[in-house]
Amino acid sequence: MLDKQFIKTIKENPLLTKMQEIDLANKIKKGDKKARQKLIESNYRLVISIAKKYHRDELDFQDMIQESSVGLIKAVDRFDPTLGYKFSTYACWWIKQSALQYVNENSSNIKVPTHSRMLNSKIKNKINELEERNGKQPTLEEVSSELGESVKKIKYTIHANKKIASLEKSFDENSTNATLLNKVEDASLYSNPEKLVESKELNIIIRESLQLLTPKEEKIIRLRFGITEKPDDTNNFPVTEEMMEYL
Repeated sequence: MLDKQFIKTIKENPLLTKMQEIDLANKIKKGDKKARQKLIESNYRLVISIAKKYHRDELDFQDMIQESSVGLIKAVDRFDPTLGYKFSTYACWWIKQSALQYVNENSSNIKVPTHSRMLNSKIKNKINELEERNGKQPTLEEVSSELGESVKKIKYTIHANKKIASLEKSFDENSTNATLLNKVEDASLYSNPEKLVESKELNIIIRESLQLLTPKEEKIIRLRFGITEKPDDTNNFPVTEEMMEYL
């Protein structure tokens, strides 16, 4: 059951046109709080739609709505209207991420123990530390050695905690060349058949964003995120949260 005030807010805020979204987004960039609230409230319908899709019987739907709204707020604060894509496409990714995070943390069959989450936090911090120190992504073995934990435990912890998917790229655990961050992405395949991200639209967003860079900047970004497809390649490449942070 939805909160009455929430329903009232939705009724008072019809869907926006693309030009209205751009206008609000530009005002938000200038610090307009009313514009920010308007863009949030006008997209609550999208929050409800996504929350319904991932909701489970054992979860409180109102809580699911609230947590999914966190993703919408992140999208509003990060959206760049100059890149030319739809706000709903961009927001959808963030909302789904928040919805699945709520499901992960509150569904009894996939809840991650506290000690596992703490170790996962240490792993991510160590990844960042080693990457800054060495200028490249660390391997599983390097992180294992630094933390004093087995490679098997590192793999298991990443798999248990990371629920954001690599879109279509398969993961070969026997590969000696796979980096830890690749494993983080690919070990996080969905526990359900529904995709977290509309892969085609998000790949279009990233490709269009790359075209706005200089050749040198594009090369750096491709190397940084492992985007190895050719510029004219129509196949999808993995989209991660870190990539979306840069949009």
